[in-house]
Amino acid sequence: MKISQREARKLRKRIEELEKQEDKRGNAWSSEWPMGKCLGKVQIQADSFMRGAIHASRLLKHAVVVSENDQGEIWFHAMPLAKEEQ
Repeated sequence: MKISQREARKLRKRIEELEKQEDKRGNAWSSEWPMGKCLGKVQIQADSFMRGAIHASRLLKHAVVVSENDQGEIWFHAMPLAKEEQ
């Protein structure tokens, strides 16, 4: 199936628009993760290093993911969200 250059440009533009929308959705600030569920809460002091680190991670378009270890510690990990430009 062949398409015209005009149709190809129109499709490329639409793809770019959809990719931008997806990046915005993935990087949205929200109290709940999109399509996720809050499992619980941890109180962090307003002036703590962790609160600043979490805030900085979100500003840098990273998700903050939580895991645990065998000693009962909760670990916070910053994971990149946005696609890198090529």
